[in-house]
Amino acid sequence: MHYGWKNYETWLVMMWINNEEYSQLHWQAMARTMTCRSLAENMKDEYQDSLNNTKSLAGIWLDLITSALEEVCWREIAEHFIEEVTPAEIEESCETD
Repeated sequence: MHYGWKNYETWLVMMWINNEEYSQLHWQAMARTMTCRSLAENMKDEYQDSLNNTKSLAGIWLDLITSALEEVCWREIAEHFIEEVTPAEIEESCETD
């Protein structure tokens, strides 16, 4: 565990999301309308699509970043955002996924 997160990759993604105001506001807004599962899947897809649209990465660098993103616990990040937005509903929302 890294700073209370499952692993370094999850902590790092969460740190970057929180350091980029647009990303933070975007995921907070999404957390208001989604379940844990759908938010986690949406996050994973969006970051994977962003990586796929990066033409400057190739070879070892692309493999390393892809490998690191596969280690991210997207559900843990989604739970964090849902908890921030609706603390009373986190248990219900995440248990129904």
